[in-house]
Amino acid sequence: MTQVQPEDVECSLRYLKPLDIYKHIRPYGIGYKADEKFPTNNLVFQDGPKETIRDVRAFPPGHFWLDRQGFSVLKHDFKADQAEESSIEKPGGYLDELRETIHEELARQGLKAEEIKILNWVHRTARETDSFNHPITGNHIKGLAPDVYIHNDCDFAGAEKRIRATFGDKTDEILASKRVLIMGLWKPINHPVEDCNLTICDGTTVDHDICIHGDFYIHPEYTAHTLFPGPSEKQQWYYVSNQDVDELLFFKLHDTDETCKARFTPHGAFWRKDPAECKVPRESIEVRAIIVLDKRV
Repeated sequence: MTQVQPEDVECSLRYLKPLDIYKHIRPYGIGYKADEKFPTNNLVFQDGPKETIRDVRAFPPGHFWLDRQGFSVLKHDFKADQAEESSIEKPGGYLDELRETIHEELARQGLKAEEIKILNWVHRTARETDSFNHPITGNHIKGLAPDVYIHNDCDFAGAEKRIRATFGDKTDEILASKRVLIMGLWKPINHPVEDCNLTICDGTTVDHDICIHGDFYIHPEYTAHTLFPGPSEKQQWYYVSNQDVDELLFFKLHDTDETCKARFTPHGAFWRKDPAECKVPRESIEVRAIIVLDKRV
């Protein structure tokens, strides 16, 4: 990993405000153009208390492990272009290189990937002039601003729904005999992260009792079920200071192994300083993948 002096951070993360209305109407967001008179979301966020976000650079290599904390950081000199949309999905492009990298990292952690399916990918930018949400089309979620609030992309019900939508009639057989992961793979592109880093929670410290379940309407035929954790002294947060383009965050969104203590890792972007002070706005690529593992390994 890049030799950078570790720097822990004290800051307030943003959380969904536990409004009474959420007891009657679930928190929701709509990712497509619906009725113009219908609100696109009912989400209200607030700053949480000051929390310590530990720098992973303060820990020895190999300290963070998928089955210990639910995430790891791997260093890889990616050759394929990640900035041009037209080249990301082409044969031999970034997604193909990422699949190979996933196989290698899982093997290093004693896990054997039998199948890797890319769900979608997204470019994000903190550049003010480009930081707005475009309509979602197909598997391409384009031009999104960083999600500066704590969330997990799916709850347990939403994860199973996503797995069934992916594998169809084979789902029951796969769930009975295999272990399935839904993973997030996040890295900066073009330059290191100056600010607006991604923070990830140790999956073994999640305070499940204060999580709020919500819905995200991806398109009229599919609704995802998301999770909004609340602030808790139990939870331990980490980030990679000055994360470089060859450093990939590899984190669980869901794990079907009920014996694993780190089954998912809440996450979100956070600003350490005033966004106006950031000279080089963050640019990143995020990929979501479903991975089928051999249970015998």
